[in-house]
Parts: sequence; C-alpha cells; structure tokens
Amino acid sequence: MNLFVYDYDGTLVECVGTYEQDKDLQKFKRDNTFFRNLFLKKLPLCNSCNNNYENGDVVVIMTAREERWWLPLVLWLKGIKYTLLIQRHKNQDMDSASLKKFLMWKLLQDNVGVSFFAKVFVDDLKSNRDSIESTFKEFIVLDANKANKGGNYET
Repeated sequence: MNLFVYDYDGTLVECVGTYEQDKDLQKFKRDNTFFRNLFLKKLPLCNSCNNNYENGDVVVIMTAREERWWLPLVLWLKGIKYTLLIQRHKNQDMDSASLKKFLMWKLLQDNVGVSFFAKVFVDDLKSNRDSIESTFKEFIVLDANKANKGGNYET
C-alpha cells in the first residue's frame, strides 16, 4: 500500500481566486465559496488520484484552504475519491509551506506503525514541495504543474 498526498488547488482542480499569485489570505477566504467551487474545472491529476484510490492506496487531500463543511460534498459531486481530507483550521494564518509541513507531521504521527511501500506528495507550489522535500526525505515529491501538462512527474 502506498501513501499519496495531493494538494487541491492547482493540483486536482483549477485554483479558486488569486491566492497563489497575491498571497492575500483574506481575499482567498472571500473567493472560496461553495458555488465558485462547484464550477472549478478538474485537472488531469484527478484521474491519477482516483486510480490510486481504486488501487487500494491511501489517498490524502491536504489543502491550505480554511475548513469548510461543504468541501467533502464538492469533492463527491466532482467524483474525486480520497481516504482523508485535511483542511486548514479556522483562524489559522500560517503560510502554506509551513502549514503543509505541520499537517504532514500530524498525518505521519497519526499513522505511526503503518507501513507504506512509497510515500508521494504532489503539489503545484514550489515552496510547498521544497518544504516537504527538505523535511521528509522518504517522500517522492512531484510537481503538479508538469504532471497536469502531461510532462514527467519530477520535482
């Protein structure tokens, strides 16, 4: 069994809002609505995510989005399959790279004793990939931008 950790925005679906360009978290919170999310286009990595799930691997969606009750419903409506969804806690303003590192520590701590053949982290932001790659040497870190464009799955 493998562990796949996917980012959401820019990895599995188009980005909502402009956070990845302007880093304005308050604006992102306003942009992140149920209706906007319903119409986000799925990206090619959704197929990989669903295939990993169907193969019996553990699939985690780890997003820096603030926790919303409706995100699991949006994922279900879009047909995105996963084992665990991890969202930013409300009123938490840590930068995305630090948050992802913290969430990964928590995920691994909660799964101590579980053996994974491979551990894979997929994200579109280089800062997030660098944060995971420098801290968790056992992870294969993949660039979602290249993967979604049909390129090779390199860091």
